[in-house]
Amino acid sequence: MIYTPPPDTFSYLEPLDDMEQLGKKYWEVKDNKEELDKLFDYVKSSNNTALQRAFVGMMQEVDFMTLFDDFYQDEITVWKHPRFMECLLHDHNFFEMVYVLKGKAGNIINGQLYKMSEADICIIAPGVQHKLEVVDDSILINVIIKKSLFDESFFKRLSQDKGIVKFIKQNYYMPSMDKRGFLMFHALHNNMLRSALALLFSEAFNGQNNPNTKASLLTVILEYLAENEDETHEAENCEFSEKILRYIQENYQSTSLSDAARHFNYSEPHLSKLIKESIGVPFKTILQEVRIKEACHLFATTEYTIAQIADMIGYKSPVYLSRVFKKKMEVTPDQYRRMHKEKMYLFEGLDVIKNR
Repeated sequence: MIYTPPPDTFSYLEPLDDMEQLGKKYWEVKDNKEELDKLFDYVKSSNNTALQRAFVGMMQEVDFMTLFDDFYQDEITVWKHPRFMECLLHDHNFFEMVYVLKGKAGNIINGQLYKMSEADICIIAPGVQHKLEVVDDSILINVIIKKSLFDESFFKRLSQDKGIVKFIKQNYYMPSMDKRGFLMFHALHNNMLRSALALLFSEAFNGQNNPNTKASLLTVILEYLAENEDETHEAENCEFSEKILRYIQENYQSTSLSDAARHFNYSEPHLSKLIKESIGVPFKTILQEVRIKEACHLFATTEYTIAQIADMIGYKSPVYLSRVFKKKMEVTPDQYRRMHKEKMYLFEGLDVIKNR
């Protein structure tokens, strides 16, 4: 078969947009107060709200943020990663695929730097702390994949014995239990895979952005990736761990170790031992992890009180939720909620930031 490269050269992604120009200028003058003030006045006088928010985002002293898929309308969202922008350390409740279309990038995952170059692919699981460094004209494509896409019908299209399928299933139910939380691929010499990726990007950027088309193309891409698993760091998994994690994810509001033992027809000590051996942590730790992740989502995206959220996730006491939340997240529920309010990025906070 003769490989024919896709017709889309993605040249329309190369010019710097307004935010990227702002980011480039900011890095040039950030240590020069006079020039930084001029840039501040320029942004303030503009009518570009997105630009103003981006500037506030660069100036904010925030160490970490959790992103939620509520922000995205489609189950698969493709977008160009902004250049000359300092990416905030974050995690998210969706899967993310990062592809280096041109150039290079630094990918910091769980505190370790992984250097990526052209045609490298990284699939990052929910709940994994990471940040991207793109400080030049390199072009990276982010593919946001909601967990809701991975239903039973989607998995039926994939080879079930492949590590990438196990990776998705493991991290679907309990992200933080995966020891690595990501897969890395090197696709520079895989023309068919790069062609499938190009078709997905073209559909999103220059086509109809059809959800069914994107899902079909993603299936093809995952199959190509599965054929190259010798180039990945495969996630450990087993059938039992998938079953118990799925059970906890689906019943976290009311379940307990004794309930799980009855469900799986084991004694409590035996089930506890199996969980510790297959997953590496006790049942209580897994249950607490799931509950706190859901609490994070509710604090960030709703106005429910601590008492209401405690009841919704299975804790009888709001005081207990506050104590467990503070220990796990290192901030109180109220602090976490304030961190995730949109007003944090609004232009109205710009004067305060300038005068700090």
